[in-house]
Amino acid sequence: MAKSPEDTIRDMVAKFKETTGKSLEEWRVVVQDSGLKKHGEIVKMIKEQFGVGHGYANMIVHEVQQSYAAAISQTVDLEGEWYQGDKALLKPIHDKIMGIILGFGSDIEQTPKKAYMGLRRSKQFACVGPGSKTRIDLQIQLKGMAATTRLEEVKGGMTSHRVKISSLDEVDTEVVEWLRKAYDAAV
Repeated sequence: MAKSPEDTIRDMVAKFKETTGKSLEEWRVVVQDSGLKKHGEIVKMIKEQFGVGHGYANMIVHEVQQSYAAAISQTVDLEGEWYQGDKALLKPIHDKIMGIILGFGSDIEQTPKKAYMGLRRSKQFACVGPGSKTRIDLQIQLKGMAATTRLEEVKGGMTSHRVKISSLDEVDTEVVEWLRKAYDAAV
């Protein structure tokens, strides 16, 4: 019988130090000392320099970057920085979208990045942040869904689609349905 993804992750965590040769704290130092910032570059470095398999290398980078984002968000008001000056009028739109998303369930993890808020359950399903001075870019993971005039397909990103939102009225039932679909699929 095949293992569930949760069982596989539990097994990996239990064997983490034994398999990778280092604790997560030691890996944090390695990643920090490398000077690399991009996920893929760090995974490649860990695999090539330390002989760690892809699954563990990917896990290390996710943990290190998530911890870094959390630490940064505790010391810096990222949302305040995103919505300064000309972008200040976008903050109510951001807040409305976040309120809707966070209302879906208590299992949502917010992962602040330099320019947007990532939202995930077991995987990322949406990103919210300023796209320009006049609009919010709401990126949503809806693989397989056809693009529409509002729902643009995105190539090569962490999500599959984007909705450009310039007013509170544009956060309507259609947007809520897309977000709900992405949230429900992110298990």
